[in-house]
Amino acid sequence: MKRLRLLMISNAHVSDDIRYLSNELRLIDWPGYPSSTLPPNFHPKRLISVNLSCSCSHIKQLWKGAKIFKDLKLVSFSCCEYLTEILDFSMIPNLESLSLDNCKSLTKVHESVGSLDKLVTLNFLLCSNLKTLPSRLKLKSLRTLLLTGCSKVRKFPEIVEKMEHLHEILLQGTAIEELPKSIEYLIGLKVLLLDSCQKLEHLPSSIQNLQYLTELCLTGCSKLQELPKLPLNTRYIDTSNCRSLERFPTLSSPSNLSAEEFPRFSRMMFINCRKLINKQVQDHMTSLFYNEESTDEVMLPGSNVPDWFQHQSTNGSISLDIASKLYGKHVELFFCAVFEVDKGATTTGMFSCIYEVITNDQKTLAIARNFESLESSHVWPTRIKPGRLMWRLNGTHYWNHFEISFGISEVSSKVKVKASLKSCGFHISFNQESYLLDHESVRRYTG
Repeated sequence: MKRLRLLMISNAHVSDDIRYLSNELRLIDWPGYPSSTLPPNFHPKRLISVNLSCSCSHIKQLWKGAKIFKDLKLVSFSCCEYLTEILDFSMIPNLESLSLDNCKSLTKVHESVGSLDKLVTLNFLLCSNLKTLPSRLKLKSLRTLLLTGCSKVRKFPEIVEKMEHLHEILLQGTAIEELPKSIEYLIGLKVLLLDSCQKLEHLPSSIQNLQYLTELCLTGCSKLQELPKLPLNTRYIDTSNCRSLERFPTLSSPSNLSAEEFPRFSRMMFINCRKLINKQVQDHMTSLFYNEESTDEVMLPGSNVPDWFQHQSTNGSISLDIASKLYGKHVELFFCAVFEVDKGATTTGMFSCIYEVITNDQKTLAIARNFESLESSHVWPTRIKPGRLMWRLNGTHYWNHFEISFGISEVSSKVKVKASLKSCGFHISFNQESYLLDHESVRRYTG
């Protein structure tokens, strides 16, 4: 079939080696391809897409030497567990997607892969034996770089020119010890995931120049000791289980920063970061949480509900009577739970906390969050902003009943919860200075 354009084969067992493929092929979609390589006499000039994924016991090498595929845009060799090496891609100038996830024997990627101008997606997810990446990246069209689970990758490539389209880098579980200063050239980066990078010791100060970075995840980076100043647009940071983390100037030296220099975090998670969170930092963070309108949630070591919570309880519930004249106005609700480890236990195990709001015997809000194991008491303040909860009860009666309840439950029947709720808190306020809450309109009923 010398003029064959499309070749799609699935759920077929072919035992012989493939010795011939038409040079007129535009598309090859053959999961489970039976040979160890493409035929040596295969020179398609207009090939666009190749998918030979799940060729588990066969593909060991894509091809020998450099192949000229000027029109090739998509290459997928996912789950080819015997594929060992990616060779020269310099003659594939229009490649847009390269997927090599779950290639367990892959150890090396050719230097040419780092200079493909049209490449949009580069996927090495769970290539557990991959050691060598291109030393330099110059991928001006790249949007996504996936290296999660590449546990033997120790060095991240140098960035040699600005890459404005790269939006996310996933590096969870790699053996990277540091990121290069040249990361500042990733000027469009929004998401950087470094969870479980247990050899990571520090981040470069140049990360502050990534003005679009909104999400930074560092959970389980056990050797990380210090965080640099972060970009002002950072909204989410998670350093949970970074037990060596001691310094984060943004938090520990707040007096040196003006409001314009402080990132507007919406969520901050510092679970089990006991070296970082001292009383000064804790007070600063809870104060920041109250005064900074963008902050919705904080989790950090601590044993008490912040003093500014007007309503506090130790029995898991708070009941109030609230004047009906408050309804219709934009208000903010603040909730706080304090968890502690049960006596005799070293960790709490995974658990879930839920709080509910009931107004006039009608459930109006329920928020739940799952937590990993806590090694000490922790404080969890959250905020509900205007729009999440609108006051729409009628004003027939001057006083309306308002009840908040907190509870802890198991996430899995296999994990026994060893956490208890020490105390809880609730606070209500208007978010406009002209409508400061008159607390005489809020009467505590029980606590």
